[in-house]
Amino acid sequence: MTETSDPRAGLSRRGFVTAGAGLAAGVALWGAQPAPAHGATPTLPREKSRIGNQTTAVGKKPYDNIQVDINGDLARIFVPHSVTPSSTTTNVVWFYHAPNSSSEAMNAGFKWNAEYVVDQGWVAICQDAGGGQWTNSIAEKAQRDGWTYVKSVFKVRDNFLRATSGGGALACGVYATKAMPQVRGLYLCNGVYDLWKCYQQGGGPSIGPAFGNNEKLIQERNPARAPQSAWKGTNIRVVVSVEPKRDTLVPPEDHGLALVNKAGPVASEASVRTHTLGHTQPDWVSSDSIAAFKRWRS
Repeated sequence: MTETSDPRAGLSRRGFVTAGAGLAAGVALWGAQPAPAHGATPTLPREKSRIGNQTTAVGKKPYDNIQVDINGDLARIFVPHSVTPSSTTTNVVWFYHAPNSSSEAMNAGFKWNAEYVVDQGWVAICQDAGGGQWTNSIAEKAQRDGWTYVKSVFKVRDNFLRATSGGGALACGVYATKAMPQVRGLYLCNGVYDLWKCYQQGGGPSIGPAFGNNEKLIQERNPARAPQSAWKGTNIRVVVSVEPKRDTLVPPEDHGLALVNKAGPVASEASVRTHTLGHTQPDWVSSDSIAAFKRWRS
């Protein structure tokens, strides 16, 4: 299914993303009940800082913006005041940023979309995930540790993946390999799917060092290598830019559309929505992603 959208969309949340998305034993016990300025959310295990009592721009819902340390990997979590950790069943949306970015993307390009998540009464999280580690073992460990942490703190029903540009590589890999359970869908905007082609298309200076400049390892860690059967029953929505302003940084035919072509025959949903903004992210992505997540809920 392909939809064409009004090209008058919005400003970019980021430039070319060169990719990116951890807890061991010893999670701390809940802290004392916080003071009002602290926000409604109790102190989380390994919490480093917070901006309490925030309000979403659209739904006017209160939430706490919290930074935690997950085995050395920083993560930012938006927790609605309606969610009581370990008690309230909630959904979690995982945001995947560029490797030249960090979890602070939740305070920047991802903030609008993350607040839409809060408006649903769900939790949003963005990890450093190793920074510029793409899909290597450091990034994969950060993701596994992230899930261990989240499931120890929150009562999770469904997980959803929301990736932009280079962050798509890790998100695609997580979904295809089932590295995290209870994933109900992937929303990929102008995103990387084929790591090897991205390496060949100009991503080499970032991708190469993450794999010790070992091209064989890059190919082995390429999510596009996953067989079609890996996508059976999955839910995927891809946003790509077409002519007259086709995305030349992450060419749709090699990435988003290639994923849909492979997964489509066996997926529960493999849909496409187009725009004409090049590698710029349309403003409607925030509401469109939430609509997709609602369709995919268990």
